[in-house]
Amino acid sequence: MAAKSVGEEFVDHRLLSRLHHFPDSKDLPIPLNMVAYSADDPPCQTTQCTNVAVQQYNAHQVDDKKKINNAVGVDSNIFILNPRDPISYWHLYFKGTVGRKRLRYFAELSGERGPEILRICEVVDKTRASVVNCDHCFGGIWHPLGGFIGSKHVVCM
Repeated sequence: MAAKSVGEEFVDHRLLSRLHHFPDSKDLPIPLNMVAYSADDPPCQTTQCTNVAVQQYNAHQVDDKKKINNAVGVDSNIFILNPRDPISYWHLYFKGTVGRKRLRYFAELSGERGPEILRICEVVDKTRASVVNCDHCFGGIWHPLGGFIGSKHVVCM
């Protein structure tokens, strides 16, 4: 079995919060190396989420001119909705280039063993986004005005 990245280790540690009893210490994930995590080598949670989001977003784009390039993760947050549900969720804020435009994106991902499924990926800017409209994030992540898990606003169409 291949060694886990520091981002995968981080997810393993965060997923321990689902357990109703703390496991035996021999069964715990390996200790986090915070120096490597901070240096993003191997990729941290934000980079891991960015890679999954961009890969899946681009796979659905027919026109190469609409694909995201040079993506850089800015911030991410993991949260759970129900301790009995094995699915975890991530909110992600990242920057990427489409054509000549440098854009900012919000993405929502989900998965049992880490960020596996892209649920939402959309462009955000200060006129169509907020950092304080999510019940699960503490700021720093630009969210659209609605349409995601934890949204404090209802979008009327």
